[in-house]
Amino acid sequence: DLDSFAVVDTIEVGQRPRGITFNHDYSLLYICASDDDTVQVMDVATQRIVASLPSGEDPEQFALHPDGDRLYISNED
Repeated sequence: DLDSFAVVDTIEVGQRPRGITFNHDYSLLYICASDDDTVQVMDVATQRIVASLPSGEDPEQFALHPDGDRLYISNED
């Protein structure tokens, strides 16, 4: 809640979430789950993880290509 700064909901995601970004229409949220070595894809409307993408070891940040089809991932190690 932006007025009270109170937590109003908690969404379970992978271990040690790091970078996050939305797709172009804000329907999907990409989450680096660093300790799970994956990038999770969340459906924003349902708040459910709909896919886990291989990322290599310890993903930290990424950039979504302007065409929306490619995700460039940087890993800590």
